[in-house]
Amino acid sequence: MKKSIIFLLLIIAFGTGNAQDISFNKLSIEKGLSQTAALCFAEDKLGFIWIGTESGLNRFDSQNFKVYKNIPGNQRSLTSNYIHALLSDSKGRLWVGTSIGLNLYDPEKDLFIQFMHDKKDTSSISNNRIRTIYEDKKGRIWVGTIDGLNLLEEKPTLSFKRYPIRGSASAKGSQEIYSIKEDHTGQLWVSTNDDLISLSMNLGKPTIQLFPYKKKLGETDPDYLVTSIEEDKNNQLWLGTQGVGLFNFDPVKKTLIPFANAINPLKKLPHNFVRKVITDKKGTLWIGTQDGIVSMDLMNKNMVTYQHQPENRTSLSQNSIYDIFLDSGGNMWVGTYYGGINLVYASNTPFQLVQAIGNKS
Repeated sequence: MKKSIIFLLLIIAFGTGNAQDISFNKLSIEKGLSQTAALCFAEDKLGFIWIGTESGLNRFDSQNFKVYKNIPGNQRSLTSNYIHALLSDSKGRLWVGTSIGLNLYDPEKDLFIQFMHDKKDTSSISNNRIRTIYEDKKGRIWVGTIDGLNLLEEKPTLSFKRYPIRGSASAKGSQEIYSIKEDHTGQLWVSTNDDLISLSMNLGKPTIQLFPYKKKLGETDPDYLVTSIEEDKNNQLWLGTQGVGLFNFDPVKKTLIPFANAINPLKKLPHNFVRKVITDKKGTLWIGTQDGIVSMDLMNKNMVTYQHQPENRTSLSQNSIYDIFLDSGGNMWVGTYYGGINLVYASNTPFQLVQAIGNKS
């Protein structure tokens, strides 16, 4: 099914403006979503949108949801219903990271291949709890777990090479991986529970450098984590954190600059817990927080906050943002914890189009 047929949308880049300029169109359990917590998204080569929740994997075809869940005793079903991460890779494969293992979707048989940690097999994944899945520009698949980083090896069979990254503050044990982002130079930036890490590969061998951001911030609280990494069109890195807002990071000078938080009167966020930072095709930075979503024009740094307004049916359904995803048509999918999915069409189409493509209000 072609994307142009699925969404029937014009491809027009997002802009910023007043909060009333954007209509958030709702997709929730009333329309077939398996659960209200929309935690992650991916788009496959056919144009289907996949949504991970705490209660199953959902495939959306613009009209209906198809839900996939773990079937006890069935090793061709999902390993768990709690979906943490999704990736549709350049080979057209859908990877599903859960709280209990990694899964690869087989579209021909409509089932899953399971990958589980095996303490007796060093080529198995390092841990079953998957936090993030990322593909770099060379097509390498990286899987972040609560016990280190893994690189998918394609031959002779699918297996994993482990990178047990040691942190600056941890005496022993591997680091939890939270976010992965490749910059314009091909260098990977990886956030852990202690550090920001740069990783570059040369002839298959990694060069790893630690940047102990907590020490720079003077923080020892284990909850202060870099949860999201994004590079803007000016090659600057933006770091969303769990407890101290949004930071700008210069990868050349290795300088970390506080930019916006909940107490900054000039650059104010609705909450210091930032779960997602992403840029759209126009260069607007979108910041998903625990209490709303913020857009920022990178030219003038103007910021606009979008939150749920009870009297406005086209406002956000709920403020606790978990993920922001841009599909191939420029449409923005916003996952919330209690309010399902909020969809912003690239053409800023009115709410009624949701009904026109087959969803009842």
